[in-house]
Amino acid sequence: MIPIYSCPITNDYTIYVHPTHYPDFLKNHILKSYTHNDLLCLDLSQENTNKFITLEISIAKDNFHLYIRNYDSNSECFDIIRKCNNVEFLHNLIVNDSKWTLDYLKLFNLKTNIVVDIITTKEQNKLLKDYIKCNKMIHVGYLAARPNLRNVKNIMYLSAMLDGYYQKPQEENDSSNTDLKWDFSSNDSDDDSDYTPSTESETVTSDTYATVSDEHSSWKWDSDE
Repeated sequence: MIPIYSCPITNDYTIYVHPTHYPDFLKNHILKSYTHNDLLCLDLSQENTNKFITLEISIAKDNFHLYIRNYDSNSECFDIIRKCNNVEFLHNLIVNDSKWTLDYLKLFNLKTNIVVDIITTKEQNKLLKDYIKCNKMIHVGYLAARPNLRNVKNIMYLSAMLDGYYQKPQEENDSSNTDLKWDFSSNDSDDDSDYTPSTESETVTSDTYATVSDEHSSWKWDSDE
């Protein structure tokens, strides 16, 4: 299973995926999950240069609109707009194109302002562990290692995360209440733990759970893999 962490005072989540598993994760969990007008922003860095690349992907059904933005040292922005209707092309562009090295992946929901960071490097994982040790990040649930897995304990779904279904609505007139609340199912656990970083797990008590509608129990996941 893939562990999910969150900062207790923000809407942001962090997921660590080992770099050897990242291509499959991208293909099975990201590209096949988004078939509507979501905006995915991928932060990429170009090898052997000081330039930073942001690849913004707007996906509407099977039409992908790619905006590759190249920021140079003067923060000037150059847009290259490409269109494609092939998931494999998009996957190869992000994972296999030798010009780019993936630093991390950011998923944004523009309506909820929720961000999911997907990190892949040892340095980022070490920083995550440091945050966990000092309680700046807590363990809140899991993604299934494969999208067709069922009966996974404390399972969460990327689309539902971004849409805010694991957030407890703040009490009216209580702007100081910024604690995040989550709801987990209590299904049997799955032993596929090759994504799990070696760190002590945190305890989230049952009184912190919020209610999530059952209609999201199989949110945008393919079962034919």
